[in-house]
Amino acid sequence: MGNIRTLVIENDLESSIDIGNYLGNKNIDVDFAYNGISALELILKNEYDIIIADTGITKLDAFSLCRKLRTQLFSSIPIILLNKHHDTEFKIKGFNAGADDYLLKPILLQELHLRIQAIIKRGPLRGIGKQRVAE
Repeated sequence: MGNIRTLVIENDLESSIDIGNYLGNKNIDVDFAYNGISALELILKNEYDIIIADTGITKLDAFSLCRKLRTQLFSSIPIILLNKHHDTEFKIKGFNAGADDYLLKPILLQELHLRIQAIIKRGPLRGIGKQRVAE
C-alpha cells in the first residue's frame, strides 16, 4: 500500500513520532500538524487521502475542523479521530461532526494501519453537503 498521503494532527510530539515512524515503515507518506489552524492550511494546500486527528488539538478543535471540512469545504477526505476519553459522548460528537472512524488512546499502531487500509479500500465518500447556486 504505497502513495497514501496522510495528515496526522497531533499535539503530542511522542505520539506524532510513533505514528509517523510506523506508517512510514508501511510506505505511507505522512505530513504533520500540531493544531487545527495549521492543519487547515495544509489541507487547503495539499491533497490527502486520509486525516488522523487527535481531539485534543488546539486553535481549531478536531470537531470544528471536521464540521468545517464537511459542511463548508465539502471535503470527503476520510477522518479518523483519536481520543483518550472513553466517554461515549465524545464518540457521538465526533461522528456527528463528520468523522469516519474513532480510536481510543493509547492506540495500537497496527490497528490504526488496518483501519486506514479499510477506509482507503472503501473509496471516497459521497453526498457530502449540498451546494446551491441561485434557482
